Amino acid sequence: MSGLIKNILKPSYLRSTTSFVSSKLTFNVPANQPFRNMWSLSSFHKRNEIIMRKNVGGCNCGCQVMSVHTKGEKELAEFLTEEIAAEKELQGRKLPNEVNGFQINVNGPEVTLVKHVGNETITVKFNVNHSVGEETEYDASESGPTSKDEAKPIINRPPFDVEIKRGSQVLGFRCSMVVPPPKDSTSSDDPYNDLFAIDEIVMCDEEWKSTDYHVPGEIMDGTLYDLLMNMLEDKGICNELVEKLTTISTDYEHSLYVSLLEKMQRFVTPAK
Repeated sequence: MSGLIKNILKPSYLRSTTSFVSSKLTFNVPANQPFRNMWSLSSFHKRNEIIMRKNVGGCNCGCQVMSVHTKGEKELAEFLTEEIAAEKELQGRKLPNEVNGFQINVNGPEVTLVKHVGNETITVKFNVNHSVGEETEYDASESGPTSKDEAKPIINRPPFDVEIKRGSQVLGFRCSMVVPPPKDSTSSDDPYNDLFAIDEIVMCDEEWKSTDYHVPGEIMDGTLYDLLMNMLEDKGICNELVEKLTTISTDYEHSLYVSLLEKMQRFVTPAK
């Protein structure tokens, strides 16, 4: 078969492919055109960035960010230095690992106490956020303390939850701490001076849910309420424990406050 016939019978797609490849393989690059690869582009970008940084009027601390550390932040940093030192002088004891047989664990402002007795687990939970109050003995109608020496100590009395768990069943109590009456007002006519109250109760599986039915303590039968308070006392939830929880939560909340001040100080203080 002649060459002319072979070329005519050759499939068209082979001819187009061959011409495409040959056309791509025959391109020419001018000798004076630089080869701009990724390395050269990135190097140029870095050199340009360094030049721009040198020309930017940054903060005096050397952070190279314009107008970050203002006069107000400098004054705040100076105040925090004095405030932190003063607060550390008032700092209480460190958080204990155990109290009245309950093991203590913390997660930020959340504090959990756990005790295992036989086949049941007793858990007490509270959060020190939004639970700080001032112990006031002066008349509320008056203007209050007029000097720092007259100011009353700040006490933390957080609401707390109690869970008594057996298997998957949980009897839960939501409780609130009660400010004790002045010592001179205590009389034999009022033998019940509980330092906490039951706000509501619930029966549930595993954990509390919004779909579980809760009974408010204020509408509960009086006898049932008293028996539940007795039950809590048998489980170790009593005035003695609540007094210790008040001290623990107050000291722990104060330590978190000091830690917050220290973090704030580092935030507004120029790096050296």
